[in-house]
Amino acid sequence: MTAMFHHKAISRMKAEDLLLAVNEDGRFLIRDSETFPGAHVLCLLYKGRVHQYRILPTGDGKLTVASEAGVSGPKFSDLIQLVTEYLQRGEKNGLACALKTAVEAEGLEEGDRESDDEEDFEVPRSGHNQSSEVHTAAVAKSQSVLAKEKLLHHFSQLDLSRLDGEFITSIRHYVDSEVYKDAQLLNDPNGQGSLKHLDGIIATAAASFQKELDLFMSKLNVCYELFSGKPEEEHVVEAGDSTLLSIIERKMSRCALKIRKLQQKAEVVVKDMGGALQDLQPSSEEAGNCSSLLREKWSSRCKRGTLEIPKMPFEVKAIKHGRVAGRVTLTVDIQAGKLFAVKPSKEVLDDSNTFPHDKILQLIKCTKDHSRLDIIIEGKRKYSYQFTDTHTRENFCQQVMQMKNMHSTEPGVDQISIFIGTFNMGSSPPPQNLNLWLLGVGKGKVRDPKVFSRIPHDVYVIGTQESALTDKDWINTLKSVLKSCFMIEMETVDVWSLWGIRLVILTRPEHIHSISHIQHASVKTGIANKLGNKGAVAISFQFNGTTFCFICSHLTSGDERLLRRNQNYKDIVKGFQLGLKSLSLFDITNRFQHVFWLGDLNYRTDGNIHHILRDVSERKIEALLKRDQLNKCREKSEAFCGFEEESITFMPTYRVVRGEQECRDYEWRKLKKTGERINSPSWCDRVLWKSYPGTFVENTAYGSSEKVCTSDHKPVFSSFNVGIASQFVGPGVTISMEDSSNMRIIFDCVEAKVKTSCNLYFYLEFFSTCLPGTFVSKANRNFDIKQPAQLVCNPVWTSNCLPEKMIPLFGDRDFLEDQHILLAVRARDGDNESYGECPVALKNMFSDKPLPFSGMLTHQGEETGSIRGTFRVTTSDRTGSRRKSARKTYELVAFDTEIPDPEEYQPDTPPLAKEGDTLPGEGKRLLKTASTDSGILAVKTPEANSQQQESHKRLSTPITLESPLYEESSLDENDTENEETVLTNGNSAPSLPPRCRPRLLMGQSSLSQNQVLPACVQSPTSPARTGGDKGENSAAPPPPPVPSRSPNTLGLQDRPPPPIPKRTKQEGYTNAVSDSRYDGLLRPSSVDEWLRGLGLPQYIALFLSNGWDTMEFLGDLSEADLDAMFIRDHVHRERIMESLKQMKLKT
Repeated sequence: MTAMFHHKAISRMKAEDLLLAVNEDGRFLIRDSETFPGAHVLCLLYKGRVHQYRILPTGDGKLTVASEAGVSGPKFSDLIQLVTEYLQRGEKNGLACALKTAVEAEGLEEGDRESDDEEDFEVPRSGHNQSSEVHTAAVAKSQSVLAKEKLLHHFSQLDLSRLDGEFITSIRHYVDSEVYKDAQLLNDPNGQGSLKHLDGIIATAAASFQKELDLFMSKLNVCYELFSGKPEEEHVVEAGDSTLLSIIERKMSRCALKIRKLQQKAEVVVKDMGGALQDLQPSSEEAGNCSSLLREKWSSRCKRGTLEIPKMPFEVKAIKHGRVAGRVTLTVDIQAGKLFAVKPSKEVLDDSNTFPHDKILQLIKCTKDHSRLDIIIEGKRKYSYQFTDTHTRENFCQQVMQMKNMHSTEPGVDQISIFIGTFNMGSSPPPQNLNLWLLGVGKGKVRDPKVFSRIPHDVYVIGTQESALTDKDWINTLKSVLKSCFMIEMETVDVWSLWGIRLVILTRPEHIHSISHIQHASVKTGIANKLGNKGAVAISFQFNGTTFCFICSHLTSGDERLLRRNQNYKDIVKGFQLGLKSLSLFDITNRFQHVFWLGDLNYRTDGNIHHILRDVSERKIEALLKRDQLNKCREKSEAFCGFEEESITFMPTYRVVRGEQECRDYEWRKLKKTGERINSPSWCDRVLWKSYPGTFVENTAYGSSEKVCTSDHKPVFSSFNVGIASQFVGPGVTISMEDSSNMRIIFDCVEAKVKTSCNLYFYLEFFSTCLPGTFVSKANRNFDIKQPAQLVCNPVWTSNCLPEKMIPLFGDRDFLEDQHILLAVRARDGDNESYGECPVALKNMFSDKPLPFSGMLTHQGEETGSIRGTFRVTTSDRTGSRRKSARKTYELVAFDTEIPDPEEYQPDTPPLAKEGDTLPGEGKRLLKTASTDSGILAVKTPEANSQQQESHKRLSTPITLESPLYEESSLDENDTENEETVLTNGNSAPSLPPRCRPRLLMGQSSLSQNQVLPACVQSPTSPARTGGDKGENSAAPPPPPVPSRSPNTLGLQDRPPPPIPKRTKQEGYTNAVSDSRYDGLLRPSSVDEWLRGLGLPQYIALFLSNGWDTMEFLGDLSEADLDAMFIRDHVHRERIMESLKQMKLKT
């Protein structure tokens, strides 16, 4: 019996929400512990705070409430006795207050009890009457209910993963209703006592078996005719019993008879041949030549199938000095590995217009003109071209990158392409045109079919729902279709099924040995989370040094069951236990570097059905997407928190008319026993992904194959390019023990914003595969109470609470650039539960000075807060720079804001961190960085010690990076009255660098003539990204300034000064204002440069950490924003505001 106060496996945040909703002191509930099996947590509300007490099991099977002093309390047999005892104690129970009223556990929603896609399970209810006849009937009915419940229980325990969808549907229908009909037949005295409907299930199951028997007999006939020269005479078999068992027995007998006759006939024929066979046999040399010829023919066929790629010409305009200089035809020969740039007047191909793949150093996309592209060729100047549109430019870049990948001579793989498809097959057989789906042909964002339909992906991830095939048949079907398309026999990585939900992963043969640590699992979310008609399957593996997890799910259906779908998502995230055991604290979305979620998610389109149908008929996709339930839930962090999805440009995929090749008409009415149900046209079938910061993932396609019309769903496909990290230190690299010990990971300060109403202390745990173990901080001593105190807790860890030094296992920088540290915020008191986890990248954090990071805390699929702070990775001189060979293939394409000067680009200098711009017609090209909430970007400069990152979301409390983050304050950990300590920000300015000749910038006229100016900075770059929180197209900010010469700066005295920037008239390099005082002056290219020019470098970290990270943002800066950053000096405030006015950023 389950007590009404026991909420079982609800999350901590859900428990707090339930208590805060009633807002009465003394209200309580009990939930299961997340960290200790068999333990529980008593949650008690008092004065707006939730107090938690652990209920631990004892060795003798009793329960006891844990006390902070470690004294063993009274023992109770169960939770009911425990709660009853504490209710009787009143105020003298040792808790924060007396237990008063329990918050009752929520019952099952109506959506939990039935499914919209299948017939409902209906259990008859027992009645009660005083009469003996009615009583006897009631007893019989009660026995019937018990038998039915027992049958349902057995059905829920069945393993149906290897069975086809047709059989699963039939047995489900039998358990639901037809078992009663068989019961009536058996109990009918006038009946024959047969199990008619069970025989129907057996016939369904035996249908394929009978076909196999018939096919087997046909093969035996062919073998018999081979030896006899004539068909076997068929004898007429007298008709007998027509039952299924009798039919199968007769066919089996015929098979046995045919086998015996075949063996007798073959013995006679082969024996008569005798020794004549020796003269007819070919010699071994002739047989070898024949076999070799066949292999050569097949190899040639395979080669033609994979490498005969058409050459696609691109008609572009050549740009010189900002003007059109003529027309050029660009042709990418992927097979030959060459790029041709031919003018109309020149037909001869020579070195001036032919560029091998290894000479192409960089493709630079212009962020101001989305159709312009610069190509950097080794040993030659840059070439600028204007394409017809953004899509054409993107297609060209994809082909060049494909050519570079195909002809790469590197020993390891640093990038792979992944095809992901999801299809609710509606219990129908595979369509004849299945190849269209696997080739990515359809509506939406698609790759060039003329080129990329000839090139297979490296990995294929195929998810299906309501599949009617067995695992073996479906895999053979997929391999056969892919082989017919690419002449390649794909290898099976893994397959896993849950009823009709199936996930298959195939890969090219050359990659099968790069894949390891394969795991799979399933989670049921059907009725009462026991049935597998709804749920998810997952497969995880490691490709070299990069971890992947693919989840295929089928969530609760119905327009009105949004909350149930969101709960399905949380149950799935909590239920999967894949990956390293040391990461069991983290949920599935934080255990892997890349998590891809696909399937029939069943999120619907909200609104009036007639308005929806009108928008569908007018193909108003944007208007429909505003009503999409999944998009709304993601915006509110109610489900799929932190996941991303490519822009949808195809029509809704459900509920289409079967047999119709285009999404025009939808069957939005569905008749059921309970009445008419409305199914609005919706994007039920989706593909989303979530990746670690600092990893590369690029979506290249997202569409729907509308011509596949065997189901009421349209199949959806998506393609990705994903960066692959090395599993070990690079070949030929030797790292000494001294080098490893000289490289350290140092966290200087960390601040968390935890969503909780509990008053607790917290500590941090640091996990990473590059560390020798788990590092744990001390409990925080400080809280930032300047943040709102209600429903949020702000623990702060200063340097004396954090681990002093974390030495990685290997001291190679290129290896560590791809590594991550997983942070977990755990409660010191209570149940030691996790209050949020966040991955932090080591990429771009190699510096002698602390660099900022930030991220979003999540736990069990829910957003639980945010975290930020500063840390750095210190290196020795030997290990502090990247190797020339460490440049990744995916770094080929960059944006103009990432390269300081394209004509000064060096092949051994890696580009800056790639920006995740979302340009019209382009994929989301993401190189996530360490300071990320949901796609925050950072700058990667060629200098190892000049790394900075920007914050995506403006946080209300600033972090001062050039001075101690918080004043130290002593706090007795046992003093509960002074837990909340007021913290102040130290704004002490660091010492200015030595004087040097300044470079005059716009906005410096507010400085006096004798003002000490900072050191010279690097040459300017094009303007930094715009948009920020407004969601506009963005690019990474320019590189930070080069540190000035100083006696304390090592290794910079002998470094030559940066090159003088070219002064051109091209847009993006010169920004002179009309005022004559600023003729010839350059606008500062970064906030760092601007503040140093004003002599206010102490505010750089304040501006960056509060979101003012590019010059374009500063136009919105107000006096209130300066107050929020605690800039109190009125002279400095006037200097800042006057400078913005002079640069025309403020009126």
